Amino acid sequence: MVICALNYSNPQIPPRLQESFWMWYNEVQQISTNCNEVQMKEKLLRSSVIHADETVVQVLREPNKKTKTDSRMWVYCAGKYEKHSNILFEYSPTRNGENARNFLGAYSGYVVCDGYDGYNKLTEAIRCGCWAHARRKFVEALPTDRSLLANSVAAKGVELCNEIFLLEREFDGKDGRGAQIKKPLTATEKHEQRQERLKPVLDGLFAWLNEIPVSGGTKLARAVQYCLNEKQYLCRCLENGNIPVDNNRAENAIRLFVVGRKNWLFANSVKGAEASAVVYSLAATAVANGLNVEEYFTELCRMKQILPMKQILPWKEVEA
Repeated sequence: MVICALNYSNPQIPPRLQESFWMWYNEVQQISTNCNEVQMKEKLLRSSVIHADETVVQVLREPNKKTKTDSRMWVYCAGKYEKHSNILFEYSPTRNGENARNFLGAYSGYVVCDGYDGYNKLTEAIRCGCWAHARRKFVEALPTDRSLLANSVAAKGVELCNEIFLLEREFDGKDGRGAQIKKPLTATEKHEQRQERLKPVLDGLFAWLNEIPVSGGTKLARAVQYCLNEKQYLCRCLENGNIPVDNNRAENAIRLFVVGRKNWLFANSVKGAEASAVVYSLAATAVANGLNVEEYFTELCRMKQILPMKQILPWKEVEA
């Protein structure tokens, strides 16, 4: 599992580096755990915006649980306007929202997440919704017969969601394809533009949703109900220009963990799951800050002594 984390950006990790890393990891495992629990977490909790997501992980030898029972790997990411990207993984035996509440503690900033009800247990943080999730549900509800798309309610939902993302690209100084063509708006400027141009789009979208006669458990009904249930969170982006309209930052971070999981399949023990969270935190943060993950871990392996964690955090060049 740890080597899969090393493969985060480069699938070809030489065997010599794997062996060196294991030697280093065994030596500084307890100290490196502090990166997850203290140094990186303290910095993360000073962020104005945090993204959160979670996925399944199977742990074989977990106390008081059957072998095939699902556990969870959570991920928390600093918002894109922070000085450094900061991505932390944390293992937990359950999906209970108390895990997120315990991790975030008294954090009172904005937390961007999906519609999982467990996030309602965040008592201090200000919850924000994800329009990418909302759009995805309309995409799932599209008719398979393309001839029906023109009059499809789901297609209309996708179109309205696309308007939101096109505006956001413009605010970020990008063209319709996502290429940077000018300087992005400041948070203050974006807030003003959202009030002027995005708010009418959202108002019209929710007015339209309230008029759709859906019932039962169809995919379209679920898409409509998701948006209506999440309205206050989906509209939170109107409050502050630093709040993103989607949770893609966390989803992209956890996606690579999911890819790795297809290779290693499970963790053997709780300690193994916790150790993988530490290494994935280091690897993901290194990649997000533009470091070569292989070179970064190589430098860690070459250290002749255990350095303070602040000297090996993955948003600066490490010192040998």
